[in-house]
Amino acid sequence: MEELNVGCITFIYESLYCLVTRCHGFHVVSPHRSVSYVLSMASTAFLLLIFCYYIVDVKQWWSGAPFYQAGMNSIFLYVGSEVLHGYLPWTWQAYTESHAEYLAMHLWGTSLWLILAAYMHSAKIYFVL
Repeated sequence: MEELNVGCITFIYESLYCLVTRCHGFHVVSPHRSVSYVLSMASTAFLLLIFCYYIVDVKQWWSGAPFYQAGMNSIFLYVGSEVLHGYLPWTWQAYTESHAEYLAMHLWGTSLWLILAAYMHSAKIYFVL
């Protein structure tokens, strides 16, 4: 379980870094590409990887869907999202410029791409290099 060790080590480094960089103790991690941000995201990613490995591969409680189907056509999804960015039905012009509207728009677009990936997987259509 090297990922668990790396996740715990990066979390400890991030915690220690946050403690020694401020005079008044622990501070909020800034998302401005700082060392604390990179270490906290790395530790979160490694711990999430361990969690997914445990529930998918070890206990087999979850099949990995819809991420499995999206992974089978990841090149198509990447190219499609880059080419069709800004077009209906994936995105639209934001009217209120609010966080809620952007969240709804991006959840809608992601859901459409996942539905398309699931359909392509069921039809056994795959794009490979």
